[in-house]
Amino acid sequence: MLNQYFKRFLLFVFAFLFRNVYSFGQISNFPFLNADKNFIEFQNVDLDPLLSKLNNKESRFVIAHFGDSHIQPDYYTGYLRNTFQSIYGDGGRGMVFPYSIAKTYSQADFKSSFKGKWFSSNSIHSNPKIPLGISGFSASTSDSLASFKIVFNHSLNIKKISLFVSNENNQYEIALNAGRKLQDPASQKFSSKSARLDYSINGSLDSLEFVFRRIAVGTDSVFIRGVYFENGTGFTYNNFGVGGAAYESLLKQRYFDEEIKSVSPDLVILDWGANDILYTNCIDINLSNTITKTIDKVRKVLPNATIMLTSVQDMNRKGINITSAIQFSKLIRKIAFDNHCLLYDWFTISGGNTGMIHWVDNQLARPDNIHLTKLGYELKGQLFYTAFKNTINRVFNSKGLLSLTFEDPITSFDALNLRDCSKLVIKPITKKQYTRYKKLPKRKTNVLPKKSKAKVNAKVASKKKVIKKKKKK
Repeated sequence: MLNQYFKRFLLFVFAFLFRNVYSFGQISNFPFLNADKNFIEFQNVDLDPLLSKLNNKESRFVIAHFGDSHIQPDYYTGYLRNTFQSIYGDGGRGMVFPYSIAKTYSQADFKSSFKGKWFSSNSIHSNPKIPLGISGFSASTSDSLASFKIVFNHSLNIKKISLFVSNENNQYEIALNAGRKLQDPASQKFSSKSARLDYSINGSLDSLEFVFRRIAVGTDSVFIRGVYFENGTGFTYNNFGVGGAAYESLLKQRYFDEEIKSVSPDLVILDWGANDILYTNCIDINLSNTITKTIDKVRKVLPNATIMLTSVQDMNRKGINITSAIQFSKLIRKIAFDNHCLLYDWFTISGGNTGMIHWVDNQLARPDNIHLTKLGYELKGQLFYTAFKNTINRVFNSKGLLSLTFEDPITSFDALNLRDCSKLVIKPITKKQYTRYKKLPKRKTNVLPKKSKAKVNAKVASKKKVIKKKKKK
């Protein structure tokens, strides 16, 4: 037993000391990955317009990555942002939110704080009390003086900062403190008296503070939905992750149309699914309709944008393997190809069914068997970037390529055993099931036998005697 714990300790130390080598090492070091299938798949999609803009150094290229707790911490998307910007130029940090107001964890490259009394909503609420925008978070205050501050881990080179805000009766004065004198912001009006306030910066900063001061008597509130950083040209990678979010979350965003238009992404990644199947191990009969509605909503506002769907990784919860991840991979493949979307089949690439155990064994996933470690998310980022690069090379080498697939989609959803999952809950694994799972000899009872105190004490005493004898020798 001691040897087993000692080995685990050494593995942890090794992973900590060599974390950069581990995360940036060769993908071939992990044989459980299906690296030969690490491409972005598509059917009847012309990628030439997207790739032409990507390679135009005089233009900007924007990615909007929506998702859940795998996205919000920004380990995965942060790796991709840094990698893409090092090649295609820094187009700005993109969207951030003062997560401390929402009482949730921040993205990895900044921290936030606030003053005053604030209320918040986000995409996991069934009926958000405060209208949401593309960040998936919103907050409001009616205090006479309130503020929030964002402090980055390193300086950013920024040309423009935008605040997505609503103040119906204009009873608040909004000031931005960024360590220098700023011009009055230009306002881009949205519906329902909502606006995007644009501040010119043209320089570097590592922190900023927005101050909201009431200038008229009343009970009006001010609503904020995020802060946006951009540079005009280069690559911008937006993290729109909300921990716990599912596919229906985008449909709850009242200001989605106006805000996504103002950001104008070239590639929209819809990266949900884990929370749609995790708690029931079931594919709901309405899920395909919800996904299709989400695609239609994006495409209606952004007809020229490319949309990418993803499958979810193998997971285990309460000792149960989430076998519905296999069905979800098939479901998302059919929906992607039926709707002319790109597909990143993360389920297959990451190791397929029961692949999570390899991620845990290699310190790439947490003990919950659902979320990855920082190293794991960086490896995932490396894999996605490699898939992006592999796909670009394949398209350039095969002019006029309109399809790239490794597996045909199912012909009908009937093969997936879709049903009403609303009342299903995964039950924890029993000790009897655990015994069978571990392939131990069957016992007469379902309860594992407990050792008596007398036997345990006798065993300890005998060990002490052995140690004493060795010392005397």
